[in-house]
Amino acid sequence: MKKLGITTISVIILILVTVSLIVSVPATAAFGSQGPSKTPVNHPLPITINGSKGPGGIINETHPIVPIHRINQTFVINQTRINDLYIRLGQERLSEYNNLLSMENTQISNMAAKGFEVSGMQSVVAGAQANVVTPLQNAVNTGNGTVIKDELKSVSLDNGMPYSFHYSAQINLARLTSINDKLATLVNNTTIQGQISDVSSKLSAVSSNLNSIGTSPYTGSQESQVWGGMKAASEELKTIIREINAEHNT
Repeated sequence: MKKLGITTISVIILILVTVSLIVSVPATAAFGSQGPSKTPVNHPLPITINGSKGPGGIINETHPIVPIHRINQTFVINQTRINDLYIRLGQERLSEYNNLLSMENTQISNMAAKGFEVSGMQSVVAGAQANVVTPLQNAVNTGNGTVIKDELKSVSLDNGMPYSFHYSAQINLARLTSINDKLATLVNNTTIQGQISDVSSKLSAVSSNLNSIGTSPYTGSQESQVWGGMKAASEELKTIIREINAEHNT
């Protein structure tokens, strides 16, 4: 057997001593009070933890701990912004509703001046004002974003919320009924009278559908039945008007 030199023996002894020291280091010294992790992690590069070096990469340098009072301030600021956004949304929605009803009232006045019966349309506008617009106005007046949000999420002028007024359907039904009733007073032609009666039947069916729906959102084919019926009645009314005009021009 070849004898080992003094230098070689010294290196072996140094390695053994080093290994013994590493093995004897307590777990808490190497990994902190929690001891070693169950899954060993290799950290080949030195890192800095709050100014001291340790195994891994850089920790807590780019994401310092934020003081609790700063978090509270940020939360309050964000809550204020959210509140302001809901107030603005409520005001904008209220403005849209008021503009819509204002234009409708103008049209109602014009139709009344021409001899149309407008009580049905007036009733729809009054209902929208009382059940949708005024409650939203009251919510906006509170200046409380949560109150406004709850109102917007629960009440709709048209369709889609737990309380849906179905304004567009109701006002168009009332308008078509008013036009049809007016035409009935202008003709003696039995053919046209029959067409007017047919329009009345279509509109009555639409009215029955809306009454059964009430203030619930549309489900299934309800919306298509309501608007399909009104579209059919509207097309027939256009035909009737053309025929009346043709009679008057002969």
